[in-house]
Amino acid sequence: TFESGRSALSYDRISSPTEYQALIEKKVLEHLVADVPVGVFFSGGTDSTLIAAILHKHGIDLETFSIEIDYKSEDAKYFKRISDKLKLKSHVYRFDVGDLDSVYEEVMSKMDEPSSDNSIFPTYFVSKKAAEKVKVVLSGEGGDEIFYGYPRSLELAKMGAAGGGRVDYSVTIVDRLYFLLPSFKAKNKIFQKLYRMLKQPISYYLLFMSPLRDHGALRRWAMVKEECRRRAWKGLDLDRELYLEGDLLRKTDFATSYVSIEGRVPLLDIDIVRNAGIVEDSKLEGGVLKAFLKKTLATYISPELVYRSKSGFGLDIKAFFGGSVMLRRDLDRALAYLRDRDVVDEKLSAAALIRRYPHYAFSLVALYRSIENCDNA
Repeated sequence: TFESGRSALSYDRISSPTEYQALIEKKVLEHLVADVPVGVFFSGGTDSTLIAAILHKHGIDLETFSIEIDYKSEDAKYFKRISDKLKLKSHVYRFDVGDLDSVYEEVMSKMDEPSSDNSIFPTYFVSKKAAEKVKVVLSGEGGDEIFYGYPRSLELAKMGAAGGGRVDYSVTIVDRLYFLLPSFKAKNKIFQKLYRMLKQPISYYLLFMSPLRDHGALRRWAMVKEECRRRAWKGLDLDRELYLEGDLLRKTDFATSYVSIEGRVPLLDIDIVRNAGIVEDSKLEGGVLKAFLKKTLATYISPELVYRSKSGFGLDIKAFFGGSVMLRRDLDRALAYLRDRDVVDEKLSAAALIRRYPHYAFSLVALYRSIENCDNA
């Protein structure tokens, strides 16, 4: 994806933030080239709005495809205002438990390796809808990872994780203590604070992102840390190097390819990625997430529509477990299967998992279905 079919050594070099802003606009337009209908996945967030705003500036009115989820009412308010401002040809689809169940087997029967990302369901759902009208879709994927759009990005930057600062490549005493202590209500918050205080960015990141909480997971943390050492990754590199490639792009590729449309990611064009260092100091300027992209977007639309929070694309998976018969059925099957193989504790109940660790519960479902699919292949 990063290379866009070109040599790793062949990319356009620029020398200033102004040139970089122009480069983004140029590359978005280049990704429109196709002999089939093209659309845009539009969420109302910074990345997809920037793509839509660039197209609007150039008088290009593509159809957009969006998901509406009931509990994200604040997003919906801004979504409407931005859509009206850019005169988008919007197709908005509601996504609830019934919609999850309608695509559940289509998704899970194709899963050949586990994922803890439950947003694969709305992504597949909206891809299926888009496939009725277009054959190519542009997505804002990559903006958060290249330009630092997560709250954890600010904390990692404060730890000196971007470069030059100390990086915890080895398993620390605090890591061991985390896995030795039994689970309790404030455990994660306490250890997040400890990792911040002690400037352990990799441990801080893993505590956020890893679904594994059992004692045996310490060995896997050590393996990740060793890989970070080998590749000289800092804390702010990890969303780009691990989460983007191992989760987000895989999910988008899965969702689009299985409904026979091509997903394109302009913000991951080789020229944009390779020149991103030009604006490194501006990415979190003033403590604002994705500050450079937001500043760029504010040249196209009103700043009040730019500088706001956004809740993301994930599901309230606890609520969906409560409403989806299929999801709960698979959790029961997963626990039975994994208990027989001593992968999960015999005492671990489905109800307790859903109540306390719903994302981990979904990870177990994905693991079970992946194993089942590979066994049946």
